[in-house]
Amino acid sequence: TQTLRAKGLEAARIGIDIDSVPAKVLSSLQAALPNAEFVAADLLFFQLRAKKTDKEVEILKAALAALEAGYVAILKAVKPGRSMREIMQEYAQTVHNHGGQHMGSNWTSIFRDWYTEDSLPERHVRFSRDWILEPDPELALNVDTIGCRYSYWSDNAIAFCLGDPPRRIVGEYEQRWRAVRRVSEVIRRGMSAKGAYEAAKDVIDREVGYSGKWDCHGIGLDVLEEPLMGIGSNRNELEDLILEPNTVICIEAGAGVEQTYVMGETGLHRLSTLPQQLHVIK
Repeated sequence: TQTLRAKGLEAARIGIDIDSVPAKVLSSLQAALPNAEFVAADLLFFQLRAKKTDKEVEILKAALAALEAGYVAILKAVKPGRSMREIMQEYAQTVHNHGGQHMGSNWTSIFRDWYTEDSLPERHVRFSRDWILEPDPELALNVDTIGCRYSYWSDNAIAFCLGDPPRRIVGEYEQRWRAVRRVSEVIRRGMSAKGAYEAAKDVIDREVGYSGKWDCHGIGLDVLEEPLMGIGSNRNELEDLILEPNTVICIEAGAGVEQTYVMGETGLHRLSTLPQQLHVIK
């Protein structure tokens, strides 16, 4: 308020990010600047946060690289008889060794109901429960994790099968990865979030034929940022939010199938480096 008064702006029109500013802060500002007009400027702040600086993109790449190093450690560690708790402890340590911080994990399977209180480790960090891996080609495991570096987040996923999976499982993941690739190809610079959603939905429905859940979301200082498209948006894609260069988004087509992209001069470029596939461990 002192700065605004010093610049003669005590009666200015001031934009506020209503989603982020606590009510008591807004009330104190209104009391201190009774002649100012406070207006919602959420869209402006969404747009500013969506477009990252070059430095922010590099930090996000480093956060993602640490997370992917952890995935490589998981794939190397997975063997019959191994403890999931031990594997995730190795994962968390690997992420730490690469300059990141593990913040949460979720293991699921879309092909078998194995998610029980007694068989799954804690979803977040501590892994206080355990589960022993055994060869089971019918059980494709999805690993979805989030991490952090310098307060910037990473969010990716992998899926693996311990033993040769049947064709129906391989085909399911091939379709999911095709959905991710085609969505990344049809989303272009200058599209609105709403336009990008409509283009993505069209190619998924018409060309890929994938009927499962999918979504795209920005990532930065929050795990879920605008642009939000698909399931995560609650069908409220913003028509006025434009995808500009350095917008970083995660594209997900169901559990275990998620990678990160950055908007370039014309379209999206993949930041994730791991193969887009179901990993088969023999």
